[in-house]
Order: sequence, then C-alpha cells, then structure tokens
Amino acid sequence: MPKSTRPSATPTRRTTSPRQAKNLLLDPDAIARGEAYSREHDTTMSQLVSDFLRNLPVRSTPREYTPAVTRLRGVAAGARTSAASHKAHLRDKYDIR
Repeated sequence: MPKSTRPSATPTRRTTSPRQAKNLLLDPDAIARGEAYSREHDTTMSQLVSDFLRNLPVRSTPREYTPAVTRLRGVAAGARTSAASHKAHLRDKYDIR
C-alpha cells in the first residue's frame, strides 16, 4: 500500500542538543493511545512527549490578574480568625451538627 501523500505530523527537531533519557510512569490507556497515534502519524512516543513538553507555555513574567482579582487579592490577609472559628461559622451557617 503506498504511503499517504499528506505531510508527516512529525515536526523537524528545532535543536541540535543531545537527547536525554527520562523514565515516565504513564497510564496504560495513555500508552496505548500514544502508540496508536504514533503509528498513524509516523512518529514516535518520544517525539510526541518531546513536542508536547516543548509547546507548554513558559511563564517568564509574573502572572497578571484580572482587575477584579487584583482588587480582591489580600482582602482576607488581615483577618483575625482561625481555621477552627471559620469552620464553626460554616457549621452554624449551614446548620451542620
């Protein structure tokens, strides 16, 4: 059977640095899906994992919060209640005995 004429899903490696071995513990379902996808897209499990990790967003700047969250940050920082008193408040509020 002739090979598909569609382009391979395997991107070219962008780096010439040496590869490093890393053992991963994966769910059997994930392994089976990855192997099937690898065969179907003419790639390897290693390349799939490498591409996935390479495409994760890298946060080099502090997280930016929405204006509403920014206003609320630290509101309870000066609270003078303990976790126990908060739990007691919730038990009273929701009538839990």
